[in-house]
Amino acid sequence: WAQRWQDAAQRGNARFTAIGLDSPGEISDHDLLERQVKEAAGVKSAEALWLVFIGHGTFDGKTARFNLRGPDVTAGELAAWLAASERPLAAINCASASGPFINELSGPNRMLVTATKSGFEHNFARFGDYLSAAIADPKADLDKDEQTSLLEAFLSATAGVKEFYDSDARLATEHALVHQGRQGRRRTRRATCRPIAARPQRQRAAVAHRGPPATR
Repeated sequence: WAQRWQDAAQRGNARFTAIGLDSPGEISDHDLLERQVKEAAGVKSAEALWLVFIGHGTFDGKTARFNLRGPDVTAGELAAWLAASERPLAAINCASASGPFINELSGPNRMLVTATKSGFEHNFARFGDYLSAAIADPKADLDKDEQTSLLEAFLSATAGVKEFYDSDARLATEHALVHQGRQGRRRTRRATCRPIAARPQRQRAAVAHRGPPATR
């Protein structure tokens, strides 16, 4: 999945930074993520900052976390790192138990996507696979303007997940959400996805890249 996002960033002439895919170093993934997010969020730019989280998440009933090698990052920590930023933001959490990230990160000029509607949907989420495939797929360009927006990729991904699990007649265990904040207004849309069976996590990665809110 991370490779697809990297390919999309390159096609959009955007800077791409991956965390968690190389060998562990002296600095933890948590501290590397904090450094990269604060640096990118502090840039004064009309171009959106994209944050993409691929891996596994947890929720203990109070705090949602994205799992990293070493200390995990909480939704509250990420919100604090981004608090002073006025830059447009697209934050995409493809992990299980990712729903609470919307409440923590919501704000004007921010588009948020989570693979689940709440922290209690803790099974492996297939949504991120379909989203990473759709973000650069011309077939996902619904309005035929020669670019695939995040909303269009979201709609394509949720349709793909639904079709995949409808074919197996399983009960849905993940429900993706998209949330957009504009001038104090908040809109949240729920997309019904068919279920997913729990399976081992294959990779953990937090990916940040800078670029326009659509991939050409």
